[in-house]
Amino acid sequence: MNLIFHFCKHHIRDTQIFIQQMIQKKIEESFFISFLKRIGNNHLDLYTGNLRTKEIILQIQKKDYHIVKIHWNYHLIQLTDNSLWVIKFIKKYDRHILHLHPAKKNLSNSKSIRLHANTYKTLLMAYWFFQINKDLSISQVLTKSRETLSFSVLNFSKSKTPELFYSYFIHPS
Repeated sequence: MNLIFHFCKHHIRDTQIFIQQMIQKKIEESFFISFLKRIGNNHLDLYTGNLRTKEIILQIQKKDYHIVKIHWNYHLIQLTDNSLWVIKFIKKYDRHILHLHPAKKNLSNSKSIRLHANTYKTLLMAYWFFQINKDLSISQVLTKSRETLSFSVLNFSKSKTPELFYSYFIHPS
């Protein structure tokens, strides 16, 4: 069976490393923006724990996890760091595929957060700008990100985006 895990959609720490590598390799901003568009427009669940993508995949391959719930087309599992994940079973073109993603936050999983894709794209674009120019303030990189991605203006008094950017990109715990 093939295992699908979109780390850029579901693993915040490894995505940060990926962005840093893109900047070091002087990848064009336009390429990065086209990359962000592949994230889609729906809500997504992001793993915020300390396991790296390789470690997660290895645990899945070795079946080094605890099954919490079994359903006809998915398993809810718990990895060694107590994070909850969903392995969805998909049959596509006569092939069996496993799709892996973090479980929803409402399952008491403190190692994941649920975000709208546009919020996540804003955070990633802001991180891109912040890595290029660390003299910019959080509000400057977020505003520049929303403009670059042609999103509506961010209402800083109501939005949690600045707090998310600070918590997960400036001073991650």
